[in-house]
Amino acid sequence: HGRRKRGIGENFWQFRPYVEGDSSRVDWRRSARDDHIYVRDREWEAAHTVWLWADPSPSMLYKSTGATVSKES
Repeated sequence: HGRRKRGIGENFWQFRPYVEGDSSRVDWRRSARDDHIYVRDREWEAAHTVWLWADPSPSMLYKSTGATVSKES
């Protein structure tokens, strides 16, 4: 996690007053409550690195016999 900042993403971050040159993502419901036009900013999202590790040791090859007792009727 880092500092939150405005950017491309799916999650809402904040409303801010419209400035000339902004995208046309005006939030009309928020703007109707005030005398200013507001745009909806989204939170910048970066790709996350994910590491997967597979254990190839013999202990991972264990299988049950299939003759285990089930409590289901």
